[in-house]
Amino acid sequence: GENVMILVKGENSDKGTKDEVDGFEVHRYSTKPLGDKAPKGFNQVLSLFTWAKYAKKLNPDVISGHDLPGLTIGWISTWFKRKKPLLIYDSHEFEMGRNAKRNKFQKFLIKHYERFLMKRCALNMMVNDVIADEVTRIHKLKTRPIVVRNIPNYWNIDDKQCQETRDLLCSQLLEMDEKAPATIPTASGIANARMDSTPKIYRNRTMTNVVADVKMLRDKDCCTLVLITFFRSKLIA
Repeated sequence: GENVMILVKGENSDKGTKDEVDGFEVHRYSTKPLGDKAPKGFNQVLSLFTWAKYAKKLNPDVISGHDLPGLTIGWISTWFKRKKPLLIYDSHEFEMGRNAKRNKFQKFLIKHYERFLMKRCALNMMVNDVIADEVTRIHKLKTRPIVVRNIPNYWNIDDKQCQETRDLLCSQLLEMDEKAPATIPTASGIANARMDSTPKIYRNRTMTNVVADVKMLRDKDCCTLVLITFFRSKLIA
């Protein structure tokens, strides 16, 4: 078997704290090398290099990044190495379609930076065919990214059962305590999702607002509703 190491965000005091979670070797590293009082931007930029230095120390054969910051860390860690680890872009997002306010110049930079990094990867992976096709078109790729879904390609769908399950989930949410915190995002790339009705991602909102959003989901028949908590990690495989 392969030895899988996961590099994740830690507390300010963590400089490579190592433990084991569900059989995986986890390394925790601070994203605030300059402390809490330093400007956020300074910490973010410096973290790319402190994480890359630590990743280089781990000496992996393959590095997998789930987003552009993670892939950047992996790429920096290969600098000045004779035997460079292989880079994998295992994108969990459609980067050009992120739910973020970006002006034309920012979109231009991100587009060309993603293309720059993808050309340095041994393998590029996307979460579905729609995103893979769009990324191939945007970056004019000769090789289409591999699609690795988190659900099986099974299309014998029972629409009645899906609707009953969706209604049950919405009903349970409506019955929850209105003051309970909740996080409700949807996967923007899920097949058959109505992109014009896909709700935005909510962070730390009260159940009063969430209930209103659940009603919107029911009314507009958005196909997918997922409950998760936000946690960003960088994987070194």
